[in-house]
Amino acid sequence: MKTLSVIIPFYGHKSLLDKLVECLKYQTLSNEEFEVLVIDNHPQKILTSNSFYTVYHQPIPGSYAARNLGIKMAAGRFLFFTDSDCLPCKDWLEQGLAMIQDIKGIIAGRIDLQFQNPENPQALELYERVFYFNQKDYVEKESYGATANLIVERSVFEKVGPFDSALRSGGDQEFCQRAIKQGVSFQYGDKVIVKHPTRVQWRDFLVRRIRALSGNIFLLYRSQGFTWQNLREKAGFYWKASLMTKWHGDWKFYDSLTLDQQNQIKRCHFLLTKVDLLVLLLCKLSYKMMKSLTMIDRKL
Repeated sequence: MKTLSVIIPFYGHKSLLDKLVECLKYQTLSNEEFEVLVIDNHPQKILTSNSFYTVYHQPIPGSYAARNLGIKMAAGRFLFFTDSDCLPCKDWLEQGLAMIQDIKGIIAGRIDLQFQNPENPQALELYERVFYFNQKDYVEKESYGATANLIVERSVFEKVGPFDSALRSGGDQEFCQRAIKQGVSFQYGDKVIVKHPTRVQWRDFLVRRIRALSGNIFLLYRSQGFTWQNLREKAGFYWKASLMTKWHGDWKFYDSLTLDQQNQIKRCHFLLTKVDLLVLLLCKLSYKMMKSLTMIDRKL
């Protein structure tokens, strides 16, 4: 029986998955020590199994539904979650195994964003570097870890249940916070590293942002409702671009940038927060629209 299972939901580009698989083939752990499960989340299965990974098909849309099928089919005691566009470092499995064996709970590993051209990153890449995938902040300030790099002992799922497959975004947050409330150990793993490419296309970035925000609003709606008062409180936060430095972000990195690069980030923030305001209003006006926006990446 394998000790480790790597679970990868797939709804994207095969070329990116191939790069991830190459990283897994050359881990410091022997290939005999782990299995790889790819969960094809397209309506019709488009991948086939090979000698290195096994493909399962989950037609129910959403990465959390896909991950839940992976959990069910996995043989390992320790489940390593990452996304098909990530690139694990060569000692990802070894470092993760050492840590999860010690705490026997949940590890949220480090996520390093990579610029396409490190010598001349675009404004959108700089913005993402400041505000996205700050896993240490997620763990310490919001009590969750992104599933781009999450390691869970199987017994945790047996204790607290699977991911909420009704969610299209925020399922990692809901799961981790539910587990913590039930006394599960939870730590940040700075040496457990995967790399994630920054987005350079505005369309891709906006789709991800709209899906994530509408998903978070749906979480709020489901837990306590989404009132006009909630909307006013959130709108104030998004309307005032001057509040940017109050957001969770990598401000040490921001301070290291040139004044021109900082201004590029400010301009991105001004534009994106206005998009956020529109999403908030649409979610409040229509529950159907809220649900539709959580599936925006399946419709474009």
